[in-house]
Amino acid sequence: AAEDSERLLRELYLFDVLRADRTTAAHGLELRVPFLDHRFTAYHLSLPPELRIPKNGIEKYLLREAFEDSNQEIWFSILQEHIEQQVDDILLEKAAEN
Repeated sequence: AAEDSERLLRELYLFDVLRADRTTAAHGLELRVPFLDHRFTAYHLSLPPELRIPKNGIEKYLLREAFEDSNQEIWFSILQEHIEQQVDDILLEKAAEN
């Protein structure tokens, strides 16, 4: 499993990164991928293989465990609240008509 994750990381730019870059660039956006930082990646690969593989069927188990006690209000909850303040039902109906 560890060898497979290293292979996927080496080939990541061929699929995920390239596709994401093209998709966002097509809409005038620039993608940021913080977990592909070379220092983070080097640290991750220095960990024992048993810490890098999914645990109990949970992907990114170590990362999730590290942030388990952090603020439980996640980014999409904040975003959803902001959108609800900015967009009402009438605006959504008008957008659906167009």
